[in-house]
Amino acid sequence: MSHLLLLGAGFSKNWGGLLASEVRADLAARLQKHRNLSELLHRCDGFEDALGTLQRDYRNAPTPENKARLAALRDALQATFGAMNASFAERGHLAFCPDVRFSVVHFLTRFDAIFTLNQDLLLELLYAPQMPLARPAVFNSVYFPGMVPHGDWQYNTAVAWTPSGEFVPPHHSQPVFKMHGSTNWVEQPQGGGILIMGDAKAGAIDASPVLRFYREEFLRLLSQRGAKLMVIGYGFRDDHINDLICRARETNPFMIYLVRPSGRAHLRNINPTSRAAIYAVRPIEDIPIVDFMNPLRNTFDGNDPYDHQRLCQFFDD
Repeated sequence: MSHLLLLGAGFSKNWGGLLASEVRADLAARLQKHRNLSELLHRCDGFEDALGTLQRDYRNAPTPENKARLAALRDALQATFGAMNASFAERGHLAFCPDVRFSVVHFLTRFDAIFTLNQDLLLELLYAPQMPLARPAVFNSVYFPGMVPHGDWQYNTAVAWTPSGEFVPPHHSQPVFKMHGSTNWVEQPQGGGILIMGDAKAGAIDASPVLRFYREEFLRLLSQRGAKLMVIGYGFRDDHINDLICRARETNPFMIYLVRPSGRAHLRNINPTSRAAIYAVRPIEDIPIVDFMNPLRNTFDGNDPYDHQRLCQFFDD
């Protein structure tokens, strides 16, 4: 039986990471001198919508002006993520309390594979270096399939990663699949980044052998009979991810163990027809959910042993 974890921005939020709305606010502050970009951020439904608009503008009319606007927003995004990663590095650990029974690191080592939609470096900076110290039963290191670092990457936010072509994890290494790429991934040392944001995410993933493999592995592992899925911090706003979850359930009737303060109500709240006269249920809403509505930091701060025990029951066969 495989125990799989899917992470979104709400996971990194527990250590000071930014949610999409907070990224938008940070970008607005950074782009005050770019009036047209500030106005675009104000009009659009989130920073990815704004980025998608600029991407489409440039595809439709690759003028110097459109190229410059797109580059300015991308540079601001890199600065935002750079500041976020620096704050993780300064924190130095994932722990919310000194009691090892409530170790976040040990909890993460119990998953057979981690899939994350986050492009920040939280796992590289605060999880991977600490994993060997947790003395996990199965794994002794973290592996990012298909990618290789160019330098000592642990605790380092500046090291670039490039595709290696090697997708088989070393023995006793836990695979971590960054399904939308990462802020420090590039196609080649001086090439473009592997970072999926904005519009046409599915098409961009198709164009990347690494991310295409990650998508296929997520579907393959989750489709296996008996595989279990825990979701922490993912807002179910990416249709291409939701479709994979629904497809996997056609052969493996799993439940979703959802760690989110708003619980299953979140799926209804984000449904486009939630305030319409006729409510149309989306396929992702038909999957049974086990709710864990405590904030993650409260579950691991040592003050609620019962909630921690209940969450860890996910690993019981």
